[in-house]
Formats: sequence, C-alpha cells, structure tokens
Amino acid sequence: MNKECEKCEKCYVCESGVSPDITAEQMKELQEKGLEIPSSWFIEKPKDGCDSCFSCEKCFTAEGSCDSCFSCEKCFESQEKQGVCDSCFSCEKCFESQEEKCENCFSCEKCFQSQESDTSEQPRSVTYFFFPTNECNLRCDYCYAEKTPPVMDKKTVDSAIDFIMYEEPKRIKRNGLSIQFFGGEPTIQWDMLVYIVEQIRKIGQETNQKNIRFGMTTNGTLLNEDRISWMKKNKIMPLLSVDGRKETHNKHRVYANGKGSWDDIPFDTFLKYFPNPEIRPTILPDTVGDWIEDLKWFHSKGCYTVATEVAYEADWDDEAMQKAFKTYSQMAMIYVDLKKKGQKCWMKFIEDGKGFLGKKKQTGHVCGIARNSVAIDAKGDLYACQRYASFRNPVLILGNVFDGWDEVKLRQTNNFKREMMSPDPKSGFDCETCPALWRCRGGCNAMNFQCNGDRRIILENHCKFQRLWAMLALMALSATGELHDKLGAK
Repeated sequence: MNKECEKCEKCYVCESGVSPDITAEQMKELQEKGLEIPSSWFIEKPKDGCDSCFSCEKCFTAEGSCDSCFSCEKCFESQEKQGVCDSCFSCEKCFESQEEKCENCFSCEKCFQSQESDTSEQPRSVTYFFFPTNECNLRCDYCYAEKTPPVMDKKTVDSAIDFIMYEEPKRIKRNGLSIQFFGGEPTIQWDMLVYIVEQIRKIGQETNQKNIRFGMTTNGTLLNEDRISWMKKNKIMPLLSVDGRKETHNKHRVYANGKGSWDDIPFDTFLKYFPNPEIRPTILPDTVGDWIEDLKWFHSKGCYTVATEVAYEADWDDEAMQKAFKTYSQMAMIYVDLKKKGQKCWMKFIEDGKGFLGKKKQTGHVCGIARNSVAIDAKGDLYACQRYASFRNPVLILGNVFDGWDEVKLRQTNNFKREMMSPDPKSGFDCETCPALWRCRGGCNAMNFQCNGDRRIILENHCKFQRLWAMLALMALSATGELHDKLGAK
C-alpha cells in the first residue's frame, strides 16, 4: 500500500491487492511488528477492464462510462459526480442524484417523491420477481412465506419470459429491466434459473432491450464455487440472507429437523467472488441484544452493506424494545464513528430516511407495488410484489402470464396511497403526532394485509421501530454533518 495514501482513493486495488477497508495505519502497524499480512485482507483484482461493466463492487471511483451501466449498487461516489443517473438509476441507494431526474426511471422503490407524479406514459425501470419455486429447503421460524411444492415448469417459464419481454413493453414504457430471482429458495431450480438468464439475455439482444440487470435473494446453502463463479460471470447481483455469526444464524435459520444451516453456506467462497455483498439479516427479540457483535463480525469480513430488518411480526414487548433501543443506539454511534473517519458504512435504518429529510409527512404512493415491481410465482400468477407472491392469497392475484393482467385489480393496486393508511386503533399511535411522520411510508402493505387482514392498518411494531429509528437517524446524521448538508443549514 502506498504509504502516502490514507486509503486507496483512486482505485481501491493497490499493488499488493489489499482490501480498501485496510488503512495505511494498519499496514504500518503490521510492518513495525514484523507480521505477515492476513490472507483475509487480500482481495482479487478485476481481470477485465472496469470501463466496460463496472461490475467490480470495489470500484467506487470508477471513471468514464458509468452513464451506460451503473450496475454496481455500491458505486456512490462516482454516481454523484457523474450526474448521469437519468439514463439508468439501477442503484437503489443513490438518493441524492435520483431526486433530480427520477422522472426518467422510477427503478428505485425508495424514491417516493418522484413516483407520486408517475403516469403510464413515463418510462421507468421495472423489477420482475421471478419465483422458480415457492418451495424452500429451510424452515426459518420467522419466515412469512408459504412453503409449497410447486416449481415453475418449462411451459410456465417460457410464458413468463414472453410476458416480460414481449407483452409488458406494450403496456408500459420501460427504460430498464431488472430480473430478481426469489422464492422459496430459487437455487432449488438451478438449471431453470440458468435457462431463464440465457433466454432473457438472448431476447434482449434480439429486441434491443439492453438495460437488463439480474439479482438473486438466496440463503446460500445450495451454492458451491461453480455456481458462485457462474453468478459472478453473468453479473447476477446477490442478496445473501444470513442473520449473523454462526451462533446467531443457527437460532432461527434451520432445516425441518431443527439443524442449523450455517455450516452449509460457503460464506468465505462467496466473499471471494462478491466482496462486500448485500447481506440481509433478520433481527428478533432474542437476537437483538447480541446484534452489535454480529455487526462487528460482518465488518471484519469486509461486509459493510448489511441491510438489517426486524421481524415485525414477533413479540416486541417493552423489554425487547429496551434491548432494541440500546442496540440501535450503539449502531448509530458506530455509523458516526466510521463516517468521521472517512470509512465505509451503510446502515439501513439510517439510509431509509435520508431521501426524505426536510419533508413534513409522507403522502402519495407507498412503494412500487404493481407499478415498478411485479412478482411471478411458480404457477405463473401475477402479484404486486414478492411478499404478496410469497403467501399466495388468491384474492391478491392480479392476473397470470398466460392471460395477462386483471385490469380492474391492477388499477386498484396502483392507486393505493399513504393517505389510506393509519395505525391500528388499539395501538394508541397517531400518525399526525408521530415524530417519524416525515419518513414513515406506513410499512409494508403486504405485511399489513398478512398480519391484520387489511393493507391499510399499519402494524403496531412498525410504528414502534419507526419512532425509534427516526430519532436515532436524525441524531446520527446531525453528528456527521449530513443533516446540515442536506437541509442547507449554515
């Protein structure tokens, strides 16, 4: 590492191939002690020219042609400087630049302000959640999904591909297309998954649909190096469902026989091909007290994009919420400390509110359901999003890939807005007096429906956490100066 550099700010791949997370001070300390550099500090150098794809997640300061790709969801700095997100917006985290030009895309489900003015005439990027199967090889005890045997057969797959590639462009103007494999566990249908990617890429070339991105949410237990290598080669951006260290993960992410699943996840091999992937842990009352140690462990592995979420359906009583307050307060302090040191840090409960700073309250469309997201389950039925497809209530089906949309149901779903939502009257919460009103979108309306039988009734635990996160996020952003920068304060 160049001793003059505090960090490798120009490329993040130094001559020694050391991770950008390692500072010059750490290197110097090892040298003074005469110790060898740990193997975990090394990263694999990109083999191909970054100018043609930017698929390397370490290539933060990419220069040149990001306007034609932005496939790297972690590429914050370069995106903000380039000012060309209007042709893609594939990065769901790029709030600042999106706010100015989102009318050309809408691919970011968090960019609600611009979505409110959406019409069918505006081009957008649409995410299609593909369910190769609704079955899963795990039985995580907090999972909301219905585990059912159906797998998507070839006839349904081909019809789904035709629906996405030929029929949907007739309905909406798209300037981007994202295919996200979901489930169930999508890797159960690995050969079919490979077929889908190949066919969509082939049709995309034939029909001049170039801006196509692929992703996958997976528990990782059925992956091996060959499969991970294929994902890397084909730019299948992963979201890995891992709850923390082995002892935390194995508490809830288990097989039907109760055996923990951690040992079956090739985690280090995964990081070899996808450094700093997006990790999706679920926090529960019995794990929230230990979460800081889990977070530190993820950071030690080079995983800084840890999109934590809580299991809102769990019993978050007063004792559990006290533990949650302590844990999230510590997380906020870690965020402040890393930001002040100029190190990478991304925490979902803070990032979720950044785009809404300066707002009095949230109005308009709550998310991209049936507008910017579509889910296709294993039977070929169409749903508004992946969670709706996961519990497969027949009343929520909006059509199928063989016959198309039910236009009446589709229109009703498209018109669902924040103003229609309110807390459960039994909870005692009131939106108009809530300190989180500026950032709260009412929670996942699919979760509201599944738990309360009505998408308009906000889950009580969602209200509890939004209040907590609003306070801590404002504190953290104020301490780092981001709040003042955003609001133009002097």
